[in-house]
Amino acid sequence: MQEREFHRVGSGDTILVDVRIISTSNQNLPELIQKGKFREDLYFRLNVIPIFIPPLRERKEDIIPMAEYFLDKYNKENNRNVKGISEKVFQMFMEYHWPGNVRELENCIERAVVISKQKMLSPEDFPPELLFKIDVSSRELKVGQTIDDVEKTLIVRTLQACGGNKTKTARTLGISVRTVRNKLNEYGLSKEDQASEKGKRK
Repeated sequence: MQEREFHRVGSGDTILVDVRIISTSNQNLPELIQKGKFREDLYFRLNVIPIFIPPLRERKEDIIPMAEYFLDKYNKENNRNVKGISEKVFQMFMEYHWPGNVRELENCIERAVVISKQKMLSPEDFPPELLFKIDVSSRELKVGQTIDDVEKTLIVRTLQACGGNKTKTARTLGISVRTVRNKLNEYGLSKEDQASEKGKRK
């Protein structure tokens, strides 16, 4: 890289090149160098003009145009005709932390385009972590909670967000209506119990 030349495998001929190398990483390379996990000489050969791209949560002005671009893309790829994205969805996008950055946004739009039965994408077309802004590092999930506890909270909150509609709840969670009913019976949650759960969170 330094001399802009290379040798083909098995050949002694030197080949000169005139190229520019663009490299990316989602890791903190100086930290990796200190830990002995990345070559320092390679870092300084590559690090001529560094460009830092902040995570999506720090450039939320990009979310709406990106979402509209992905909507158009996956309409074409899946032969769908979803007309647009509701304001409630955009508000939900702006409040979400996007740990998966642009890739997560793209996957969410693709999923919504495929499963939506409406002309406009609405909140119930998206996974529950967006609906409730769930972050595994947040207070929503605590060390010591069981999987059953987390599952119960997620199902009940999704049901409430869907206005008690079990079909929408099942579609949002990616499970069957029968599973929703069985889980609610398993938790012993009648409509009154669900209202009580909601009151506790207030």
